[in-house]
Amino acid sequence: MSHSMHLHGMDMTLVDINGHPTNPTLVTTRAIAPGEFFTLEFRADNPGNWMFHCSFPGHQANAGASGYQGAPVGMLRIFHYNGAAPVPRQYFAPATS
Repeated sequence: MSHSMHLHGMDMTLVDINGHPTNPTLVTTRAIAPGEFFTLEFRADNPGNWMFHCSFPGHQANAGASGYQGAPVGMLRIFHYNGAAPVPRQYFAPATS
């Protein structure tokens, strides 16, 4: 299944595709196919908690579930940078009803 990876708060520079250097290209979202990998670089200039995730809504859920206060819990990573308040531990716990 393909994914459309996106980083909030800053642009990324694509520098490598499948282990082969490429001309550095500024991107906001990068599609990735099954079996493909790439290297992205970014400079975190602005403090905060920045989410890197697949832009497809169905990929932002984990078995159709949401997390803390409806937060996505699927294919994502949060970068915590420079003095911003940490993401609450509950964010990573399954939602309760």
